[in-house]
Amino acid sequence: EASKNKWLYANIEPLLAEFEKSLHTASIHRFRLTGQAFRREQIVEQIRYIIDSDDKIADIPDFVVTKDDSGVITGKFLDKVTIDLIIDRMHPYKRAFLESFSEMVDTDSLFDSEKIPESEDESVIFNTLDLLKIPEELRWSYELCRLNPPNLISYNDIKGVIHTHTVYSDGIHSIRDMCKFAQQNGFEYIAFSDHSKSATYANGLSIERILQQHREIDEVKTEFPDLKIFKSIESDILSAGDLDYEAEILQLFDFVIGSVHSGLNMDTEHVTQRLVKAIEHPNLNILGHMTGRLLLSRKGYMPDVDRIIDACAANNVVIELNANPQRLDMDYTLLRKATDKGVMISINPDAHSRDAILNIKYGVIAGRNGGLEKLNVINTYSADEFLARLRSK
Repeated sequence: EASKNKWLYANIEPLLAEFEKSLHTASIHRFRLTGQAFRREQIVEQIRYIIDSDDKIADIPDFVVTKDDSGVITGKFLDKVTIDLIIDRMHPYKRAFLESFSEMVDTDSLFDSEKIPESEDESVIFNTLDLLKIPEELRWSYELCRLNPPNLISYNDIKGVIHTHTVYSDGIHSIRDMCKFAQQNGFEYIAFSDHSKSATYANGLSIERILQQHREIDEVKTEFPDLKIFKSIESDILSAGDLDYEAEILQLFDFVIGSVHSGLNMDTEHVTQRLVKAIEHPNLNILGHMTGRLLLSRKGYMPDVDRIIDACAANNVVIELNANPQRLDMDYTLLRKATDKGVMISINPDAHSRDAILNIKYGVIAGRNGGLEKLNVINTYSADEFLARLRSK
């Protein structure tokens, strides 16, 4: 009920592309997306377009108009998402530009609104305002707009696919299939991080099956000489903060991701102690989905974030930005707090299928929302440097 009329950005993105085709079909060629969807916020509650014509509003394919109130036309597209059309014949681009900044941003302190030209090209607008372009993902925050980090992470910066699952646990594709897809999409390395033995619900790996998987990885490596393949594991962080498997088993892996999957109803002190103990484990390299949340579904647990970040900094543990659109965990609002302490971030798809590897895109968007820069993302580095940075624990 709390999630009613809210959407994950990843779910509405393809619908927006379809809606814009419908606008063109209805001969409404002058329009601009603005607001939350334009900023690509992870949860979108309102979809807004500024348009300069209402002549054929009723003719927009698959758009059912339900209300016409004070110049705002509201309707449902494909009976799935509610979209507002704001009619502004005089200044549609200027208005869309102003509304691209959230209400939390004092635009009057950033620029002189009177100087905004009526231009479809935002580079013209920013040049007129004598400003470097502020990426859309930053426009929710006045501080990030002012800071405007110069080297924001981009999708093409990601070289390695970290945190994937195969048929060995609860994934649906083989090691070979995952490697082929990763290589076809331009990645330089991939890590297989199937579930550990305590995750019985996810067909977690026994020691025997770990050894079997490692043998298969060694065989597949010969087929992909240009793709570095890492042996990893998503080890459950147990109730007391221990990791699944003894140290001698964990040492079989190139690196270890540790995540909580059970006992999620913990108070802040318990979960903080649990995570800190795991972070201090000599074999843990990456802390997976830090709060266990599922957006629009489950809040997750609430650790003391400052203590977690400090522990990761002290133990050279990387924090995952889980790129699954339902997770996007750690939250983008915490990213600069972590990187300011020297903690590296890994943008990981947590892929349970080939196509889910491409969810890295949504992790990158969340990273950009948080002002995350390329140099702070560990899987933007080459395979050898990635591993070297992990092993300097």
